[in-house]
Amino acid sequence: MSEKNIYQRVNAVMQEVAYVQKDVSVSGGGSYKAVSHDMVLAVLRKAMLAQGIVTRVQLQEGTVIQLRDLSQTPEIKMNLYQASYRVDFVNMDNPEDFLSTVFPAHACDTGDKGPGKATSMAVKYAMLKTFGLETGENEEARFYEAPQFTDIQKENLDAFIEANDNGLGFICFAATVGEQVMEGLNSSFDKGKISSGKETVRKLTREGWDILKASAEGVEKAISTGDSGYLLQLVSELKPIERGLLAKMLEPSQIQAIQKVQELAK
Repeated sequence: MSEKNIYQRVNAVMQEVAYVQKDVSVSGGGSYKAVSHDMVLAVLRKAMLAQGIVTRVQLQEGTVIQLRDLSQTPEIKMNLYQASYRVDFVNMDNPEDFLSTVFPAHACDTGDKGPGKATSMAVKYAMLKTFGLETGENEEARFYEAPQFTDIQKENLDAFIEANDNGLGFICFAATVGEQVMEGLNSSFDKGKISSGKETVRKLTREGWDILKASAEGVEKAISTGDSGYLLQLVSELKPIERGLLAKMLEPSQIQAIQKVQELAK
């Protein structure tokens, strides 16, 4: 059994592998070449096996912060998933000896592949940074053109940020303007307020979806107990756009139960 600790093993891999070739083309906000997860793994795999390094990935937190909605104007074409992952590089001869890193990741997808994409992105960057791999990328200088937004949309965003107490209203606003406009708005904070502004956006988003999650749980409970009055009250208290977002969290059978109760109440 090798006596090398995890840092010595990582160093040995770094001595063997120094560069990974960009292998995919990415478009959107400009076009550029990038390094894929599979390419990074292919470059490192042999050296990691030789040094007895095993990768362990753990989800710290993850949530869908934007739901796909083609009924909106403009259309929201993608689900947006946000997560944070802990990536450990473990000494296989002594599993208690490991190097741990934490990386955030975002992923867009029209279906249910967002979490998988985000996991691959986090692991890719953990490997690139841990093993000090050169990619030829200059991400700090990469050109990105933010989507345009109107003065009224900017005023509405600033009002939500200043009030900092209406999460449900905020996610409804975000759903109304669409993902691309929100990307631009999230980049519109004045210098010195960028970090606090983005943190407030994340806070309001979490609070908004927590409110809808509680409503979804209330719907489930009302249906399971046959409490049609409470079910009708839950739904009637929501605005149309709030009901639309809630519907995305419900099963088809639950939506049918709501519709039945609403018909009976007419």
